[in-house]
Amino acid sequence: MGPKNNYNYSGLKTFTEYIITKKDGEKVRQFEFVSENDNEIQGRVGTNDLVISKNDIDKIAKFSFGKTVLIGVVAVAVAIIIPAYAKNEPVGGSK
Repeated sequence: MGPKNNYNYSGLKTFTEYIITKKDGEKVRQFEFVSENDNEIQGRVGTNDLVISKNDIDKIAKFSFGKTVLIGVVAVAVAIIIPAYAKNEPVGGSK
């Protein structure tokens, strides 16, 4: 019996990182794909081996380090600029 989703696993590239979203909403980030069989995919998260049943997978997206860094930089910039703008002070808070 095959997986109960429509994902084409043949497109996964070995030793490439993905974000796996499970049907229960859990996200497995930086999942390094190693192999797959009829019922599950195998990979690593950090130094830990991980096997995920294909029946539990809702979505697979390619992990993008660049996007992750960009989101972090924007968040930090917003956290600095918004309070300074709200207080009408120069960025850096020097008086």
